[in-house]
Amino acid sequence: MTQLRSRPLRILLLEDSPQDAQLIEAVLEEGGLDFELTRASGQAGFKAALAGGRSDLILSDYNVPGFDGLTALAVAQRSCPDVPFLFVSGALGEERAIELLKRGATDYVLKDRLERLVPSVERALREAHEKAERKRAEAELRARAEFEQQLIGIVSHDLRNPLNAILLASSAVLKRDDLDARVTKSILRIQSSGERAARMIRDLLDFTQARMGGGMRVERKPVFLRELVQQVVEEAQVTHPGRELRTHYEGESGGEWDPDRLAQAVDNLVVNALRYSPHGTPVTVRTRDEGDVLTLEVHNEGEPISSELRARLFQPMQRGVAHRDGASRSVGLGLYIVDHIARAHGGEVDVHSSRAEGTTFRLRLPRHVGAGLESQGR
Repeated sequence: MTQLRSRPLRILLLEDSPQDAQLIEAVLEEGGLDFELTRASGQAGFKAALAGGRSDLILSDYNVPGFDGLTALAVAQRSCPDVPFLFVSGALGEERAIELLKRGATDYVLKDRLERLVPSVERALREAHEKAERKRAEAELRARAEFEQQLIGIVSHDLRNPLNAILLASSAVLKRDDLDARVTKSILRIQSSGERAARMIRDLLDFTQARMGGGMRVERKPVFLRELVQQVVEEAQVTHPGRELRTHYEGESGGEWDPDRLAQAVDNLVVNALRYSPHGTPVTVRTRDEGDVLTLEVHNEGEPISSELRARLFQPMQRGVAHRDGASRSVGLGLYIVDHIARAHGGEVDVHSSRAEGTTFRLRLPRHVGAGLESQGR
């Protein structure tokens, strides 16, 4: 047997017959196993042995006076669920043997076929070792992912202060009257780059919160969606002076949402539409009153989104093929964050895209807490 440990194997044997216990021990020794055996002859001794120290392997008779095999198996699973449990018993019958395996027993060996015992033990130990290695590797991956997300959050948070200072300073300089066109253009470029970096940092912080904090937190206030959308569109128009942005508002637009989060979602959708559509084509933002639910649609023309990409578009770190060089510098979190903002409000976001009709992102939001989408014919 390939040794999986440097110390003797610790075996707990539940067996009321001293003669059978001696026979089992002899078979294990003849098989070349290096082990230390603790024998329990009944329920009290078995439970005490489980409580007293960790076993590497449990061997159990099925018929122990006052303590049946299924009960012993259940006790062991509660105490040490990762320890292999093998039945070494007399005639079991096929149905009972199948039941034992379904309940979690690793294997069973009949006492008149003890030549199978050592191979069965070796296989059980090997499988337990492989399972433990998988769990260890999974735990390491989880720990690494948590560390990376924490690092993203910490670094992003610490970058905000110097970046805000850059943006404030550039805004102050732009207010001066003695700037020539060349200097003004350079400062505007600094400001544009700083704003793009600020959006990336905001997205990274929100990504960290969504992944580690159990979702996006929102603070609901009375909001008129039309006014909020108009402000976002006007700001986007300033940073994209060469593009045409159209708006259409239908019906009442009041509701209770987090204005900052909602503005962030709308901004991400509008910027995404501008980024992934060709120059010379408009981006249209539309709001529609649907009773207890308000719908916002952002439409752009251009190449459709493939069905393969649509299936994972709202996952983190996903990007399409942009018409503008600037898109490649995004971190691919915008739509992921839009999805989380929608969910935090009890809403949803989806996308429809075709070559004939272009691409439309649709954000549906209940006006108030408890006004779910189900009643609106989702």
